[in-house]
Amino acid sequence: MKKQFILGLLMFLPVLFTSCAKYFAEEEEEADPKTVSTLRVIPRSDDETKLEYPINIYAFNSKGGCVSQQTIESSEDSPSISLALPKGKYRIVAVSGITKEEYDFPEQPSLTDVIKMKQSNTTKVPLMMGNADVDLKDGATKTNTTNIILNYMVAQLKVTLSDIPKDFSNVEVEIAASYSQLSFSGEYTDGKNSVVASSRSGTDEKWDTDTFYTFAGSEKKTIISIHMTKGGNTETYGYTYNYSIQAKQPYVLAGSYAKSIIVGGNIIAGGWEAPITVDFNFGKDSEEDKPSGDNDGDDNQNSNDVFTVNEIPQQETIWNNCFVLEVTPNEQGNEAEVLLMGIKNATNAQGKENMLKVDADAAIKKYNIDGIYNWRIPTEEEAKLLKKKYNNNLSDINKSLSSAGGKGLADDIRYFCNNAIYTFNFKNSGIISAASSQKTYYLRPVKTVHVTKN
Repeated sequence: MKKQFILGLLMFLPVLFTSCAKYFAEEEEEADPKTVSTLRVIPRSDDETKLEYPINIYAFNSKGGCVSQQTIESSEDSPSISLALPKGKYRIVAVSGITKEEYDFPEQPSLTDVIKMKQSNTTKVPLMMGNADVDLKDGATKTNTTNIILNYMVAQLKVTLSDIPKDFSNVEVEIAASYSQLSFSGEYTDGKNSVVASSRSGTDEKWDTDTFYTFAGSEKKTIISIHMTKGGNTETYGYTYNYSIQAKQPYVLAGSYAKSIIVGGNIIAGGWEAPITVDFNFGKDSEEDKPSGDNDGDDNQNSNDVFTVNEIPQQETIWNNCFVLEVTPNEQGNEAEVLLMGIKNATNAQGKENMLKVDADAAIKKYNIDGIYNWRIPTEEEAKLLKKKYNNNLSDINKSLSSAGGKGLADDIRYFCNNAIYTFNFKNSGIISAASSQKTYYLRPVKTVHVTKN
């Protein structure tokens, strides 16, 4: 019996030592410093705008899975963090102001997971986001550094209404339509939502709201509805603003009952774009809703935005020396919204097509084609439309542009979009990414006009 036990033990020992050797070999392989690189991540704003804390840093692998994350809790912490990552390609995403009190988001997100606002598509804390693609090589002795520029992913809104009769017990402003979700890849989703802002009564028959933030608008036009309650009945007055609500843009609704509401901006800390102002009337005694006032920032009210035509322009043709990107006719087919693209790039003050981010605003304001003014930088949605149509397929559109004396699009350069916050290119693998303040890009303007058939 004793001999059998000793014989069994001797037979078991090689297996035991083999297993242990394999275990320690695997452990040493996982800890091998040659397969790990250190990535130092420095989040900052483009123009020294104050960042909101906490700042969450995520590292996503090529399959979109989160392989590492860290949080900078406050401005008193180190302004950067370091991630130890195996060699490979990663998307690094930094999100500022993402608190559990204001936002819903997963603890271990994938790149396609989304962030939601908890309070009916509004929040008190503005969310900023930035990203960078990195390729880490072998070698633990080398520290890689990436600076991530964070930009606002929300619009700022404030509502102030005066001269509201005292017999109204409640006043709300509804804005439609807007996105309700933002993915960690920076894509807006779920665009069939409204934002409702409740106001409170103050002195001198004035109603106002606190400043709040919401994701960008999802439609080409924005419906602004004012709901006023009196004696259990609600009266609603509406206005159609011919552009979508844009991220990084301040808006203020400031007007009076039966007079006007002004959509514009107050004095706001750096990091926000120049305010937009749109005048319109509301109330029983108001005139027909039509814009008024002088506003350099709003191009939807200019006389050359409306054209009478013999035939509705066709997509991907040259019309009035402009390229027709998209045509959206009405049900009767006698009117249409037409999205135009300039046949040439905009230029900066020095006449150069490749320009810095700070040059984009002045370049777009001076751009004109055959007396058609008030062009704009493409929105992110319009950039996606361009990419969908022409990624790696620029030959046909470039023939049309060349025939009109214009300049073709190129797939080896990047173009501004979304108020010059982002850039895009015409490659299948190319992503829409944040614009750097240090690099130069190109600007191909677009414009929406309304056409009516004779």
